[in-house]
Amino acid sequence: MRKKVFNLKHVGEQEAQDVRALLQAHDIGFYETQENIWHTSSPAIWVYDDSAYRAARELIEHYQQQRQARFREQPVLPLWRSWWRDFLRQPLRFLFFVIAAVAVIYLSVWPFFGWT
Repeated sequence: MRKKVFNLKHVGEQEAQDVRALLQAHDIGFYETQENIWHTSSPAIWVYDDSAYRAARELIEHYQQQRQARFREQPVLPLWRSWWRDFLRQPLRFLFFVIAAVAVIYLSVWPFFGWT
């Protein structure tokens, strides 16, 4: 009986290639289904029988634990951007956008307050 061993939805191409290579290296027969144009089917890797399913799940679980440990060891770089960091990287561009924002705000409220 065919069983889904690995869901490919929201999985990066590198991880999908690693799982394919892992299954091929251990001579586990598998096939893939692709997502259709209406997104009603699930892209996945399937195996043909129950014994292959158990072996494949064990291999994939071990691979994912190793991958998780490898990513946890990597330093986490801050993803957020701050105004100060943007100013330090490109001060002229930053000042241009600040002046443009102030000009837009001024032109938006000028008719209501009668500033000259």
